[in-house]
Amino acid sequence: LVGAYLCSIAAVNSTIYGSSYCRFQNYWLASIYCSMAGAFSTFGSQVSLFSLTALSTIRMAGILRSVPTRNNDSISKSDILKVMGVVLSIILAALAICIMPLIPIAIFRDFFINGLVYDENIKIFHGQVSKKTHFGVIQEYYGRCKERTLAWAIIDNLIRAMFTNDYGNLNERISQIDFYGNDGVCLFKYFVTKNDPQRPFTLVVLAIDIICFIIIAVSYIIINLTARKSTRFLTKEGGPTAEKINKRNRKLQNKVTIIILTDFFCWVPFVLFSLLHYFEVLDATPQYEVFSIIVLPINAVINPFLYSEIVENAVNKIWVASKGLREYLRKFAISKKKVAESEMVELSTKHS
Repeated sequence: LVGAYLCSIAAVNSTIYGSSYCRFQNYWLASIYCSMAGAFSTFGSQVSLFSLTALSTIRMAGILRSVPTRNNDSISKSDILKVMGVVLSIILAALAICIMPLIPIAIFRDFFINGLVYDENIKIFHGQVSKKTHFGVIQEYYGRCKERTLAWAIIDNLIRAMFTNDYGNLNERISQIDFYGNDGVCLFKYFVTKNDPQRPFTLVVLAIDIICFIIIAVSYIIINLTARKSTRFLTKEGGPTAEKINKRNRKLQNKVTIIILTDFFCWVPFVLFSLLHYFEVLDATPQYEVFSIIVLPINAVINPFLYSEIVENAVNKIWVASKGLREYLRKFAISKKKVAESEMVELSTKHS
């Protein structure tokens, strides 16, 4: 999902706008395509995080409860229903997060609309127009107004009343920049300030993400400790069996360490920068693209290799199958090295 989002952004940048992006930036940010890309990216990242959280919790619960395996390989209807329930819950939770900023309700508009973009023929507005700019124009046009933050619905009505029918249908000349239009790459607005009306929603989502990371880390630490404790008595006497068990435990420990570290270096710095930006300790806006386009997608790419035994087995088979090729390349490199050394010896002898 995240990979498809990156490909779509790259395609739009290279084939549609390219070098003329600055001229059409506001129209792109206000377009339905930008909103769809942002929702798609958010859905993919949240589904990935929630899936990993559910998977780690289920694994931990299974080990702690020591669930016995059945004598047959059949799957009961209750198991299917449980899996479907977990999958449906993950999808609904991710959909709620990614779609909520796009719901066309008045109260949501006041939270998630960043500004309006007007047709270039409407000369009194240029670029992305905020509520503050609208209020200044409304105050000049209608006379003395009480200083306050107006709702977008009121602004819309007052602005439309300023224009005659000669301007035609204003619905086609006014576009709104929503939650995902905060940046050219159309991603979730993680970096908010204290004055931003979207800060409660963003901070809640960041809190959910960091809680998911803590659950994943704690679950796999418990899994690792429980596995080592349960096999400790088998390794006391030594021997081939003990060596196999120790090897398996080391493999599990390495896998758990990589899982925790990759999630840590992905989410913790991201949340930390978001909080520092929120408390105005630093301006993290220049790092937005780095985290959103590089750090989060890389983590999403790594996760399937860490969690899926199918991918791991496929990689191992490819590694084994390529043994002959690797051996050939090694011998080829050695032969080239020997030829180069012999040529150097001949040159040194002639020079002498």
